[in-house]
Amino acid sequence: MVTVAQKTGTNMLDVDDSLAAESVTEPVTQTYLTQALEVLSSKLISSWQSSFNTLRHNIQELGSRTSHMESKLDEFATAHNDLVTQVEEIEQ
Repeated sequence: MVTVAQKTGTNMLDVDDSLAAESVTEPVTQTYLTQALEVLSSKLISSWQSSFNTLRHNIQELGSRTSHMESKLDEFATAHNDLVTQVEEIEQ
């Protein structure tokens, strides 16, 4: 975790993460920022992939349930039409 040092007017960071061997206070360098952005990017990508996989799974489940409901509705409509046909035949 990177936190801004409490010293006013400085560009110092308290470094306490996988990018540093131990917690030290040092100026921010381009290399450090690049590494920090790479770590952040990696974590965000992992998080997004997990979220998208969960969303995809939920959509597939919803599609399965919807498909089942559509099949049942088709069965009901067919049964209704058959019943209407039979009633019309009986009335004649």
